[in-house]
Amino acid sequence: PHSGRSAPHQRPLAAAVCSILTLFIIGMVVLTVKLVALTLSVTWGLTKTILFGVGLPVILAVLFIAGLTAFAVPLLILALLGVFLLPLFGI
Repeated sequence: PHSGRSAPHQRPLAAAVCSILTLFIIGMVVLTVKLVALTLSVTWGLTKTILFGVGLPVILAVLFIAGLTAFAVPLLILALLGVFLLPLFGI
């Protein structure tokens, strides 16, 4: 029922489909890894913003109200140095 001519034509087609499928799977894995890396990067940036923009001023205010200026002033100096120097190093 089948002629011998159709079998050789199917093998290169199957090999092409297999290689395209392999490239697609590799591309999807690379895309997934890059999206996870972007997610972690954005999460780290938001965490830094929240901690420096909200958390640290609250901690400093509580320390000043409690009369612990001996702890608040060095922490303020370190925070200001961190805010202005860390972006220079790309952190």
